[in-house]
Amino acid sequence: MAKRKTPSKGSKRDKLIRDMLIFLLHEKEKDGSTKLRKVANKLISLAINGDLSSIKEIANRVDVKILIL
Repeated sequence: MAKRKTPSKGSKRDKLIRDMLIFLLHEKEKDGSTKLRKVANKLISLAINGDLSSIKEIANRVDVKILIL
């Protein structure tokens, strides 16, 4: 695995798992998109279809506070 320019902080075990997840999420699929893009698209699709936990996850990731009525 290539060395990261900005290695994660924390215990060695945490670094290994985090770094491997990041590495794998950036792998290209057969259609040319990354796994990360596919995961993000799925999350957005679930949110559009009304999945409350997906909506909250997106809001948390983009630093937006929303009020769910």
